[in-house]
Amino acid sequence: MSDRLLEYKLDLIAEALNVYRIETVTAVMRRQHVTPEDGTIVDVLDFFPAWNEWGTYGKMKVAHEYLDNDWQRERFEKFAGVKVNDIPLYEGQTALVRRFGVTHKCEVAVRPFRLMLQPRKDENGNYDKTLILRYLTSPQARQNTPQMPPAPATAPVRVQTPPPPEPETAVPPAAPRTQPNPIEKDWELEAANSSDPLMFDTALAKAVPWFKDGNGVQQFREVIFGDAFQPQHTPAYVRGLQAYARERKAANGNREAHNRAKTKAIEAFRTELGDSSAPVGVVGGAA
Repeated sequence: MSDRLLEYKLDLIAEALNVYRIETVTAVMRRQHVTPEDGTIVDVLDFFPAWNEWGTYGKMKVAHEYLDNDWQRERFEKFAGVKVNDIPLYEGQTALVRRFGVTHKCEVAVRPFRLMLQPRKDENGNYDKTLILRYLTSPQARQNTPQMPPAPATAPVRVQTPPPPEPETAVPPAAPRTQPNPIEKDWELEAANSSDPLMFDTALAKAVPWFKDGNGVQQFREVIFGDAFQPQHTPAYVRGLQAYARERKAANGNREAHNRAKTKAIEAFRTELGDSSAPVGVVGGAA
């Protein structure tokens, strides 16, 4: 079985289990969102797939992404081959519903790439969020790479004489560099920059496996820091919950260990904020 066929089968199984789905992006549009808390203007990218031949699939976006950080812009530009600022601004609060055979003036074709998406449901079982897990290259991007035209048959062939070799000099081997795990770092960044509690809980559960899943993160986050989610405190939430998980992992998991870990979490939370008197909400609840 070829690698591509195996990958395709794995994607089908993951989609059937609602773990993730893969969508190929061929066009994007850019709009802007004004943050109500401080009036900050954030670029939002809407990702569209290729139309099918009947025009029944392709009118709706498959996902959107708020570009809150420079690394998100760099990631998009690397895979899409297009600068964010070169995409015309679409004056709309929501994504455009495209029309088959009609290209909007703000719609820009990009080098095809794939998104690994995780659909999320609300408490009523309705889909309300789509989390972008990873960007992936697309086989279409390699197939569509322009080839250099062949030289005319009558063109003279110029033979270049290679330069003489330079004398070799001993170069000391470079010291090995330890690189952080990019996947873990991405998930921690995703959590620290999340403005939505559901996205924060999901991302942190992947960065800190001790919590098992997003529901576990939500339980301990609300026990330690209270029910009110403060988006501006997400980096402090990350540090606090990391400290809690380390303490619980080193202990036996009893009630006393929970209280010690909770104290560590509150200390790390306040240290990250730089304010020892910062409120953390209700302190209590079951372990």
